Amino acid sequence: YEVTGESGPEHEKVFTVTVKVNSNAVGEGTAKTKKEAEMIAARAALSLFGIS
Repeated sequence: YEVTGESGPEHEKVFTVTVKVNSNAVGEGTAKTKKEAEMIAARAALSLFGIS
């Protein structure tokens, strides 16, 4: 996972995380915590590969 974006004030950050496979972005997630953004990115990647 790679944090590809952070926005908002310090007390209310929003994180964008990208999951990569062999240097290719396969999923992205945006949320108020890094962990939640990673989960969203992982779901997007699994969906791309046809896994639910």
